[in-house]
Amino acid sequence: MPRGVMFVSIAALAGGTWAVLVSRASREMSPVLGPIIAETTGVIIALVLLTSRFRETTLEYSTRGITLLLLAGVCVFSVDYFSLRAYGAHLPVSVGAPVFMGGVILTATVIGFLLGDAITVKKLAGISLIVAGAAILASLSQ
Repeated sequence: MPRGVMFVSIAALAGGTWAVLVSRASREMSPVLGPIIAETTGVIIALVLLTSRFRETTLEYSTRGITLLLLAGVCVFSVDYFSLRAYGAHLPVSVGAPVFMGGVILTATVIGFLLGDAITVKKLAGISLIVAGAAILASLSQ
């Protein structure tokens, strides 16, 4: 398995687990306080990793990279906040998580294609199936 696929598979496992944990926490946590706790945890973990590898790590960055990650931070907050709102409104995680993932896939695919990723029939067929499944699940929540 290529390293990139392994890494994104771990991210997907974390994302699916995140959806379940956020769903469970949503009825016990303010949607404003929730992202603060979740994102602070991420900062603490990153700082521990950085300090444990500080001598080996080159901190490369650019103004453009920082800007893109600041925008990504807005997205991370939005994911946490609106997921807590959705699950707090009693949306089942078995519906919300696939709809979320379908939207993630569609958004990333469209932006990827606009940025020059190759468009193939197999990619379009796979994405269409995922989005169709998410649409079917979304209709179940009504």
